[in-house]
Amino acid sequence: MLISLCHATFKSKKEPKEIRDIWLKNALNKDNIEYIPGLNEDDYLSLSNTEGIKRYISKKSTKCTAVKNWNGAAYLSKGDLIFVIADDLEPCYGWDIKLKEVAMGLNPNKYAFAIKIGDSQSDNDKKMRHPIISRKFYEKFGLFDKRFRGVFCDDDITKRAFWKAIILDGRDIKLIHSHHTNSNNKNDIPISTKLINTEEEYEYGFSVIQKIWRHHKLISPIFLLKKKSKILPASFFVKIVFFLRFVSNLLVILNFKAVYKAIITKISNFLTK
Repeated sequence: MLISLCHATFKSKKEPKEIRDIWLKNALNKDNIEYIPGLNEDDYLSLSNTEGIKRYISKKSTKCTAVKNWNGAAYLSKGDLIFVIADDLEPCYGWDIKLKEVAMGLNPNKYAFAIKIGDSQSDNDKKMRHPIISRKFYEKFGLFDKRFRGVFCDDDITKRAFWKAIILDGRDIKLIHSHHTNSNNKNDIPISTKLINTEEEYEYGFSVIQKIWRHHKLISPIFLLKKKSKILPASFFVKIVFFLRFVSNLLVILNFKAVYKAIITKISNFLTK
C-alpha cells in the first residue's frame, strides 16, 4: 500500500527535504511512501531545495495558499492513501504501519474512507486537521474544497467524510503538532501558520463553510468507526455509517426540541408573573 505525503509548505524554517526525511526516518516501510510538496513560486529556498523531485508549484499570492498547494500535491499523487501534512507536524515511530493497521480489511481503491489521527491534545477531538483519505475517496470527493484557502477546510472535509463516506478512528496514532499560535515569541511562529490564522482568513473561511453546509449539519455530532473486525465483511462494515448518520440527525433534533421547550417555558413563566 503506497502512502502519499502531501505537504503544503511556505517559507518554513525547516526545508521540505528535511521535513520529508523526518517522516521517512520514523517510517518502517520507506519504499512504500512518496513525498510531494506543494509550494509557491516565490518561496525560493523551497524551490531550490525540492529541485528534481515531483512537486506542485502555485503562483505568488498575498493570500493563504495552503489548500491550493495541498490539492495540487494530491493531484500529482499516486498513493492508495493520501496524507495531508504541514510544516509543524511530526510523526511517531512506525506511523505508516499503524495507518495500514487502522485501514486493514478496507481496500482504499474500492472504498471511500478517511482516517482521523491523534494530532491534537484532546482525546475527544474528531476534526480531521490533517486528514488521511483513501484513493477512492479522492476519486469521488477530491481533497479540500477549492473554495477554501486554509481556515475551515478541515471542518468541511470532516463533514464531507462523515456524511458521504466513513471516518476511521486512528487517534491512537499520536503525532506532534507544534502549533505556535500562542507563542510569546513571534519568531517561533511559522510564516504559513501566521498566514492561515489571520482574522481575514477566519472570516473568509467561515463565510464559505456557511454557504456549503446547512446549520444542522454544521452542529451535528461526528462519529468515528473503529477498525474493521476480521469476521465482518467490508461491504457490511461501511454501511454502519448510515445508522451513525441517523443518530447524529436525531441528536440534533432532540437538541432543537430542548431549546424550543426552554424558550416556551421562559415565555410562559414571564407571562404568568
